Amino acid sequence: MDLDNSPWILFSKNQGKNLISECNTRGSAPVFTLGGGGGQIETVLSETRLPTRSLALGILFGALFAVLKVISLFPVIGSPGRFFSAADVVAPVFGIILEPVVAGLAVTVGTCLAVGATGTTLFYGLDFVPALLDVIAVGLMIRGRRRLVVAMYAGLIALFSIHPNAQDFEVIRVSALGGSLWVPFTWLHIVCFMLILSPLGGKAVNWTLESSSLRATVGVALLCLVGTTMQHLAGSFLFLSVLGLPRSSLTRLFQAAFVAYPVERLTIATLATALGSVALRPLKNSGLLPKEFRSITRSRRNNDEEDHRDASQLPGGTQLPRRQKLDLNT
Repeated sequence: MDLDNSPWILFSKNQGKNLISECNTRGSAPVFTLGGGGGQIETVLSETRLPTRSLALGILFGALFAVLKVISLFPVIGSPGRFFSAADVVAPVFGIILEPVVAGLAVTVGTCLAVGATGTTLFYGLDFVPALLDVIAVGLMIRGRRRLVVAMYAGLIALFSIHPNAQDFEVIRVSALGGSLWVPFTWLHIVCFMLILSPLGGKAVNWTLESSSLRATVGVALLCLVGTTMQHLAGSFLFLSVLGLPRSSLTRLFQAAFVAYPVERLTIATLATALGSVALRPLKNSGLLPKEFRSITRSRRNNDEEDHRDASQLPGGTQLPRRQKLDLNT
């Protein structure tokens, strides 16, 4: 092997002659470890192709996202002439099945292409921000960064609640049980926030790859709900901040949206869950999922192989539950 041609070399040397001892993999790039005694040389092939690949995939999926942006699905309740697009459904799915850089680039490029093609912009060039936060939130959940998603969610809820234009509808009076209740406008987001904090939030990613259809569906559903509600919260904040509408007009619009937006967001989450569940099935063992998903799959496969080995050592091939096996091994 010609070390002079290696893009970069990690070198540590002790006594003894260095020999090629093993070839591993670091990420997607091969790592050759040379060692003798206590020393080693690791040659890592260049990953310069990764940014190019991510850029190409981002543009490709961005073109798809742009097409989906102009496909109307159902009308926005209380806003004549406006429709939710197929892209609203696909955004959280992109966050699940694509690498974060690719997903973020795709929704940004796709939104900009759609704005350029239609000449219609709602947030004066910031239309990509809600979908971008959608895919970022889902991507962070997959990578085990749940605390960061919690911080993002809490921050957006707080920013919306203290916004000067939201003070007239921050809480809305609802008639119930013969009386009235004051309900926060962001009640659905608060429910979703609590779900992220709950044990279910920690299990959602693992469940998406379960062989059990029910658990897999629940895992995908939670991720899609996190993404689409994050998108709605960011869009609502931009709506209050950018459009410059009179406060009275904003109050009427958001009071009407109070009843409509949970139906809309749950509908989008349901459609995204169906699409995401279908998309994950052929991708589970294809190697095309983000590396975090692949590591989960490998870990589960290793556990299954361990179960099989332990079961083969028992009389009659009986397989014990994992907790019982651990007790026996201790």
